[in-house]
Amino acid sequence: MTQITPSRPTIIMFGMPIWHHPHGTKLSVKGFDWENLSENKKLTLSSSAVEIRIHPDSRQNGWVVEYEIQHSPDSWIKGQVWMSASDLRTAFGLSNECDEMSGQAILNYHGGDVAKQGKYIRYGNYLNIPGPGTGHDGDANVSICIDVPIEMAVKVLLQ
Repeated sequence: MTQITPSRPTIIMFGMPIWHHPHGTKLSVKGFDWENLSENKKLTLSSSAVEIRIHPDSRQNGWVVEYEIQHSPDSWIKGQVWMSASDLRTAFGLSNECDEMSGQAILNYHGGDVAKQGKYIRYGNYLNIPGPGTGHDGDANVSICIDVPIEMAVKVLLQ
């Protein structure tokens, strides 16, 4: 496997890539049962306009990432992406292992550290699922700024 080659994206305020929505910095860990993880293996990240749920998919031995974005009272988008444990680890910054065949063209065009077509793009702690967007309201993708609590929750979830 040939490792993907990072490419610097166009940067806007606070070091954020142009394809990342600023509201991604407002997400926090909700509904994560640190003590009973073996019984309740799911993670919810949320803000006033976004909810992301990550839970196992035992049928395919992977993870389902579901998201809902409320753009306005009469406009919202829902999405779902299946990821392997390796995909989830790389998406949330626990690894940078990413095959060039899966996302090099995305990085060449949009810039970032790692990407996988139809799954994620990440630059530093800035993550978009399932891919890059305009960074403005109305995008059909979700932006997540990976802070320490989010990173730790995903790490524990994958154990």
